[in-house]
Amino acid sequence: MANEAPGVEGTLQEQAIHKEWIENFRNPSAEASAEILVRRTLALAGLPQGSTVLDAGCGTGTNSRRLAKAGYRVTGVDFSGFALREADRASAGLGIDFRPGDLTNLALPDHSFDGVFCFGVLMHVPELEKALGELIRVLKPGGCLMLLETNASSLEMMAFRLYWKRNSKVRVVRKPYGIETWSETSDGPLLARKMFIPWLVRHLAAKGMRCEKRSSADLTELYIYFRSKWLKAAFHGLNRLWYAVGGSPRLATANVLIFRKK
Repeated sequence: MANEAPGVEGTLQEQAIHKEWIENFRNPSAEASAEILVRRTLALAGLPQGSTVLDAGCGTGTNSRRLAKAGYRVTGVDFSGFALREADRASAGLGIDFRPGDLTNLALPDHSFDGVFCFGVLMHVPELEKALGELIRVLKPGGCLMLLETNASSLEMMAFRLYWKRNSKVRVVRKPYGIETWSETSDGPLLARKMFIPWLVRHLAAKGMRCEKRSSADLTELYIYFRSKWLKAAFHGLNRLWYAVGGSPRLATANVLIFRKK
């Protein structure tokens, strides 16, 4: 795995993967779902306005802007120069401090932030435990860590395991903390981890982090695999219905977790 990590870092710094994520997650249907999720997450966290928040793995800054508009003082960190340039361009006037940085070795002081927000990022980081340690380190005592992770035990992920077994282009590695799928892109290898949520809760508890909330995010991520705008909108509509009825996080493909530092 150590030999693959530099390749993943290179992939995540390239424009291609960020443009693909923009296509999948920055269309109107996806944005509507994301707005709801971020608002719900902040409500669950109970973080007062004016608090300092680190957007860890901020990418092109979409969630950084949501956090700033919600009244938080935001620092965004990412190691993609392309993503940070896009974030700066789109965030003028919001007072967000965007910085280059690596989640496994943050150039930030201990106990710097009231909250750390990390949505859909750790799943692409090979050195998961090291990254979690850094997010905890920069969080103040009493601060909250807000994570969105793919749930390896969801109905959809269990179905995908059968698909991965038949797909020679995807390499599957089972780890104590989740199921890692490795695929090749035009820019290099890409990791997408499906987390064992109970492992995450136990691991962070051992690091002095109490899990306060576990909530559903997307029931399905099938919108990623279709180009049809109609189908994407239909899947996002299903996800918003799932949020509204308070569907079980154990069944949902994505989970939001709120941890409090003791």
